Amino acid sequence: MPKSSAGYGLALLLLVFIPFFESSAEVQISKFQDLGLGAWNGSGPLEAQNELCIYNSAGSDYVISAFGSGPGDSFSLSAAGGQQVPYEVRFRGDDAFVQLSAGEKAFFSGANSLSTSCGGGTNGTLRITATAESLASALSGSYSGSITLTLEAN
Repeated sequence: MPKSSAGYGLALLLLVFIPFFESSAEVQISKFQDLGLGAWNGSGPLEAQNELCIYNSAGSDYVISAFGSGPGDSFSLSAAGGQQVPYEVRFRGDDAFVQLSAGEKAFFSGANSLSTSCGGGTNGTLRITATAESLASALSGSYSGSITLTLEAN
């Protein structure tokens, strides 16, 4: 019997990191939205995703790092009473989804180098998943968290 049927939410915080190397590449992530995971019905995971525009003036290749709002920058949703629900973060550029680890760099390709708006389209996807296992042990309540993504030219 599930302990919770409360809603889980995840607010996204975006920080774009523009490195100052010898090249003067400009990078940008746009089209971010807050993601709501909804109420858990007692089985299966809760999942949400956001289609993004990745721009890199230096070309197609780029690096993404992610940091959560949980302890030690972990990916974790928090309730007012301090309860934590871990979640997984995956990112897809022009290939398959890659699971991100907090604070570690992951390499992708497929950035738009011509338009900061990707011509109105998208070329990257951020996916958030709270597994059934992590939700099963959660107490009823409202949970929230944030993610900081950094983007670098590669």
